[in-house]
Amino acid sequence: MYNKDVVGELTSIEIPNNITRIGDYSFRSQYLTTLNVPDSVTEIGDSAFNACTKLTEITLGSGVETIGQWAFSGCTQVATITSMAMV
Repeated sequence: MYNKDVVGELTSIEIPNNITRIGDYSFRSQYLTTLNVPDSVTEIGDSAFNACTKLTEITLGSGVETIGQWAFSGCTQVATITSMAMV
């Protein structure tokens, strides 16, 4: 789990390709601006990126099947969401 106290002022975080699930409340950073979710991730948990207020760009890999409640709640600056997942 990451939070603003642990992550600090990082503007991006690289999620390893072997991760299959991003857990509930995993990331909370007021500095995160871009997010690239790898193809290996199948689930994004509840409130996983809640309150990432500077997040502007999200790319979801092809493996994403489930996005939890409020996963991106409070991400008020998101301008672009790209999904490689089949709908």
